[in-house]
Amino acid sequence: MSCFSSSVIHLKAQVNSDSTIIFLNEVSVDLQKFYPRISFLSQSPITFFQEAYDENIEGEAHRIIITTSEIYDTIYIDRVTFGPETCCKSIQRTWKIDSFEMSDKLELRGEFTGFNFIHWRNTNEFEFKLKGRNFIGKIVNSLELQIISN
Repeated sequence: MSCFSSSVIHLKAQVNSDSTIIFLNEVSVDLQKFYPRISFLSQSPITFFQEAYDENIEGEAHRIIITTSEIYDTIYIDRVTFGPETCCKSIQRTWKIDSFEMSDKLELRGEFTGFNFIHWRNTNEFEFKLKGRNFIGKIVNSLELQIISN
């Protein structure tokens, strides 16, 4: 039984020699529940806004969450916000990476397993390794994930 319901955000997919844009599936999070079987979680550095756009929100970060069921990885990206002095952390949005689309567009064969997060480059970019290849993931406007071969 899943703790999440999801609705797909259809984004225009663009592929060129340098990068690939993949679809992100927005997940409605029931904050009373939790991610099942977390095998990895990492939060990016916090970006503080020049001016708070809400009296309670002064900064944001992203998180990569990997859950593993048997041998299969599921990858989520959270957008989290922070209040004054980094208090009041709150999950604002959650997306699930479509592993079938990612595998297809990156021409990866076999099961979607072994996603290895390396490190955050900044609030919106991270490096990872998958199937022996290095990539950079770039969260674009918190709506698209651009994958760049590294």
